Amino acid sequence: MLPKWCTPERQRQMVEMFGRTLGLCVYGHPQCPVEAHCYEAYLDTMLIPEWVSADALERAWQWKMEKERMHFIPDRKGWGKCYEQRHGRLQRWDPITMEQWRDAQPLFEILGYSVNPLTMHKTALVRVPGALVRLLVDVEHAMFPTKNRRRKARRAGIQLPTAEEMCKVAVLGWKAKH
Repeated sequence: MLPKWCTPERQRQMVEMFGRTLGLCVYGHPQCPVEAHCYEAYLDTMLIPEWVSADALERAWQWKMEKERMHFIPDRKGWGKCYEQRHGRLQRWDPITMEQWRDAQPLFEILGYSVNPLTMHKTALVRVPGALVRLLVDVEHAMFPTKNRRRKARRAGIQLPTAEEMCKVAVLGWKAKH
């Protein structure tokens, strides 16, 4: 199997050069004292590394063009990789990347627990990423279930909700409304 750099065109060039030089000096000197001008040394030190680097540059350019084709998906509105003014400066904006970023964000983050002064129940302060809203979620039953509630749940074979589960339900309900 031939190496990648050995294309039919380059094979033809090597055979043509060998026929012209007869395996001696590639510059045509009859008695050349420089070893680098020898046909084999010239191929190994000059020509083949040049072809290999040219192939690497070609592959890099093709990969760059392929990445641009993959990530440029204009729709009828004309967006793709466009720029928009954000926070006082021009930034690159790609809706697909933004959607992937939003999907990677957690659903909620519990900032802390406290007592609601109106109901005297334990509440959790929950931050919803991507929104300026902080929700107060009543987690009294999850934090301190009574002995009666624990017994009923055990008899019924159900598991009592955790504070995180209650926060998740509250955030999903809030998102459904807004």
